[in-house]
Amino acid sequence: MAKKGNVKKGFANYLLILFIAIIAAFFIIVTIMLFTPFKSILGFKYFVYYGDAKQISSIKSAGQDIGINFSNIENVDIECGFSNVIIKRAGSKIDSGKIVIENKCSGFAREDQDTDFKYDINFTDNTFKNLKIKVTEPEGFLFFKKDITISLLTTIYQKDSFNNTKININSTKGNVFVGNNEVLNQSPEAFNDTSIKSLDVKNTDGDIFIFEKTSKISDLMIKTNKGYIDARANFEINNLKLNALKSKINFNGLTLDDAKFNINNSDLNINNLNAKNQAELDVKSGYITVNNLEGTITSNSMISDMGKATITINNVKNGNVVFPNANDSVIKLGSVDENSQVYLRGKDCDAKINKLAGVAFIETTGGNVAITTKGKEKETDIEASPRLEVKTGSGNINLKYKEKNIKNNYVNLKTNSGSINVDLSQELAFVLNVFNTKNEVRDNKNISIEGYGNEFVIPLVRNGGTNNLNITSDGKIAVNFIK
Repeated sequence: MAKKGNVKKGFANYLLILFIAIIAAFFIIVTIMLFTPFKSILGFKYFVYYGDAKQISSIKSAGQDIGINFSNIENVDIECGFSNVIIKRAGSKIDSGKIVIENKCSGFAREDQDTDFKYDINFTDNTFKNLKIKVTEPEGFLFFKKDITISLLTTIYQKDSFNNTKININSTKGNVFVGNNEVLNQSPEAFNDTSIKSLDVKNTDGDIFIFEKTSKISDLMIKTNKGYIDARANFEINNLKLNALKSKINFNGLTLDDAKFNINNSDLNINNLNAKNQAELDVKSGYITVNNLEGTITSNSMISDMGKATITINNVKNGNVVFPNANDSVIKLGSVDENSQVYLRGKDCDAKINKLAGVAFIETTGGNVAITTKGKEKETDIEASPRLEVKTGSGNINLKYKEKNIKNNYVNLKTNSGSINVDLSQELAFVLNVFNTKNEVRDNKNISIEGYGNEFVIPLVRNGGTNNLNITSDGKIAVNFIK
């Protein structure tokens, strides 16, 4: 009679042999599928495309071959799924323009999935000015390689690239590449930059790259969910419309007439922004950073509140920062020059300005405000004339005023119940007026002025000043002097 332990051991060996047999059968089937692509075995098939590029220089339409010249084509509509789209100058010599389709996909699919690769390229009318490209990618449940490219190429020996062409791209997960990232040809007869009349990209989570050798896109429209935008070029745009959800966007240099940034739970970073008319932020939530601003940036007009966002602008030169409904956002400004203005208004908006030389008007219900004026950073500097008015409900106000003069009687600070702390230049000549919220002159109770103890009355004249520094608050007030 067999021992119980031996039975268990024999059963375990049987399971091991069965498992090895199943694995071996699996690898045999996979090997057969790899050597017989597109053949269905046990309800599955392997597919592979070896990247044979289809070069299309002309299209047969209305009984004739029409050469591709993008300077004569007004509209290009591209429909695809995960295909990548490339728009650039060709490195090799071509007559005028061409389209290149390349498929390097491979993977496994179920028997009922369509692994065929199809594309149609046709002029949609007899004017030969409207071109449609439709690509149908192979289906599969496991891709080893998901690589299809649609390239729109134009010659470097023709000044116009896509200057007369509107390009519309409708995809799901495909990436878009615009321009070249290097000089293709040093010849004086060569044109290396790419320009586009209009580019409209709609995708789900594909990435968009705009390379250095892109000089102008007259109208740029981008709608992306979860995508990444990397615009490395310093280029011009007449009109920009960006809708981004859960995305990360980087622009190196933008010179534009008008822009609308619709930002929802996204990061927007712009190195240099020159807004000739205005750039408008419609922010639900997210992080916006602008390194250098020239021109006007505004947000949410007067009809909707900004969401919970953090907006940082490091340098404002000849510019206007206008956020009328900043709501619960955090606004951080670096240097604001004497030709610039700041207008912020919000519910619980926190605001900070590090170097104010221009004009600032800030009004918030419960947010805190901190402002430092520019002052003279070196002896040759001309002293700035900052003007500011700050109003809060329950927020605190901190002001560091470095200048020696108050110009135009224009330093007004008001909070209902918050505290006010002011640091002033020792040499500042001014008249300090302190009122309560009923607009009555306050006595010196709950007011601390460095060097005066309780021996002062309001209004307080210092250094023979005649211009006013007005403070309104029912809370604590502290005035200190910068050594």
